[in-house]
Amino acid sequence: AINGTLTANGILTNEPTGVLNLNDGGNLVINKEGGQKPANAFNWSSGGTFTIGDSGSMEVSTAFDIPEGGILAIEGSLKQISSGVLNNLGTIDLRDYGNFILDFDNAPLPSGTFNWNGNVVFAKNRTFNISENYIVPATGTLNNKGILSIIPNSQLNIEGLFINDS
Repeated sequence: AINGTLTANGILTNEPTGVLNLNDGGNLVINKEGGQKPANAFNWSSGGTFTIGDSGSMEVSTAFDIPEGGILAIEGSLKQISSGVLNNLGTIDLRDYGNFILDFDNAPLPSGTFNWNGNVVFAKNRTFNISENYIVPATGTLNNKGILSIIPNSQLNIEGLFINDS
């Protein structure tokens, strides 16, 4: 059980019959390039924080569930590809130097509570159609490396920083 902070600088394995509980007030920090959410029985309780550390990265390629009251903190890099789904019932906290990379066509911004203080990146060679009203907050950055279109009657409001690297 994780009641304090567990920092994984390498591979964190969870055997098929093992159970890893991230409890209220606990923090699991993945500080490895290519890190992964623990496999098998991983119980993430309300009030628990799953952190991608500043030297960590993770790719979401399957369903990734953030429970009600749970926090996904991004200090490093999180890449979401087309087969990856973020089910956000808690909070995604994109911190100051964190990167959230959307690497599939028309990838949506996260649903639910999304604290945008770092960089959202629309990946290279991808098409993104803004079909509603988006606001890049004063504390956030949107870096477009793909093809960005704003559909009629939609808006992209920039209060923070917009970088067009396409």
